[in-house]
Amino acid sequence: MKLLLGLFFATLSLASHAATVKDVKINYVGIYGNGKIFASLDTTIPIPECSTASWVMISDTHNDKDRIYSMLLAAHAAGNKIDINSNSCLSGQATITEGTSDYILVK
Repeated sequence: MKLLLGLFFATLSLASHAATVKDVKINYVGIYGNGKIFASLDTTIPIPECSTASWVMISDTHNDKDRIYSMLLAAHAAGNKIDINSNSCLSGQATITEGTSDYILVK
């Protein structure tokens, strides 16, 4: 029973750190030498664990990282704003992980 309660509260704490920001301008997009994709944003993503929350990161192991990179580049080149929903951090940056709850929407 204690284990079930612990899992329940752990799940609640993860869900409470999800954050969505809307109408975000992309300042620039890049790729680290290790393959991780990043974008600098004109606003912060309010996730308490993220120390540099004005960035969004896509892991080098994400199955759709090439598509996401292309989408970010196209949005930046066109001057389009984006919406982002993120639930986690990677290296202190808000991260788009594989799953249906994280997303980037180009407007």
